[in-house]
Amino acid sequence: MTIITDPKEGVMGAARAMVEILYDHMDRGAGRIDLPAFTLTWRLGEHRLGDSCKGQVLTIEDFAIHRGANRWTIARMFAATIIRGRYPMPRIPIAFLHYQAPKLALVDCLKALHFQPYRIGDRLDFWHVVDGQGELL
Repeated sequence: MTIITDPKEGVMGAARAMVEILYDHMDRGAGRIDLPAFTLTWRLGEHRLGDSCKGQVLTIEDFAIHRGANRWTIARMFAATIIRGRYPMPRIPIAFLHYQAPKLALVDCLKALHFQPYRIGDRLDFWHVVDGQGELL
């Protein structure tokens, strides 16, 4: 299975396809996506972010793109698509997007999208509000 359905859509099309695959897995309650193109482990629920516990947090525990010359651009557009909270629309409400201990290469992508760092012991997490303001990113 490929994540790019139309080469003309490029990086944004790939990111949108990945988000649609994630939302389909969320509907089924499958917490792991393992495809030749990318791997993603996630959970949805309450989580401590910053100084308080928040609900409707989509936590990305493991994220890797296995194919593509623009892997980090696709990773950035994947996060930006979820933050926008519009198209594709999540069928289960998401209030926050949280990356748990992302790989160092992904950290730069998250910082560029203004994710908030949050340290738990030795682990550095990042989170962002899903507010529909993605066009400001």
